[in-house]
Amino acid sequence: MQTQGDPTTFTSTTFIFGLDFSLNSPCVCVIAPCKSDFCVPIEHCTFHYFHNTAAARLVNHRSFKGYERIYDEEDAIRFDALGEWVMSIVKECTSGAIEGYAYSTPGQLTRIAESMGIVKYLLHKAGIPIDAYAPATIKKIATGNGRAQKVDMVESFNYTHQISLQQMFNTQSETPISDIADAYFIACLARGESIYYDNNFMPEEPAASKPAKVKAKRKKKND
Repeated sequence: MQTQGDPTTFTSTTFIFGLDFSLNSPCVCVIAPCKSDFCVPIEHCTFHYFHNTAAARLVNHRSFKGYERIYDEEDAIRFDALGEWVMSIVKECTSGAIEGYAYSTPGQLTRIAESMGIVKYLLHKAGIPIDAYAPATIKKIATGNGRAQKVDMVESFNYTHQISLQQMFNTQSETPISDIADAYFIACLARGESIYYDNNFMPEEPAASKPAKVKAKRKKKND
């Protein structure tokens, strides 16, 4: 491996985001420039999510910012509003990542894809590149198990930061705490990959192999 510095401690110089997108409870985690290992301390993160309960409105922590949920009967208006909401948060970011589509989601995949298409278009217009990670990849990185459940993701987040999202939000509901956990690990993946390539933590190119020597066939001697 060719390395410049310690690959276990990364220094980021730009804002990078992770987006856990959905129609009802999206969450964006923005990681500020900092020096950290893969799991960035919570004080360097800002979490943007939709309120779902009165308790969620009362969370008193500077890293967590709640918003009123976007409702509209007409999909086109709602999708546009969701896209503008995301862009208002990530406008200072240089890159980010999203979770790939979960094809097991019944009945909503088409609408989610249509809305996410608007987000992707707006990011493209703003010159902000994004990566997409498979749900199993995110779960594997966060918990060590590619089949982990939402509660496992939350517990991994809690363990990493020595806090309890359930207590902070006074809820046992998956929303919005599982969205916060997902967005965090997506952002960490995006940050790690960005720094990995920026600092040339790249495998060495294999040495050019020499062409195999062709053995000349011996001529049989005539008796």
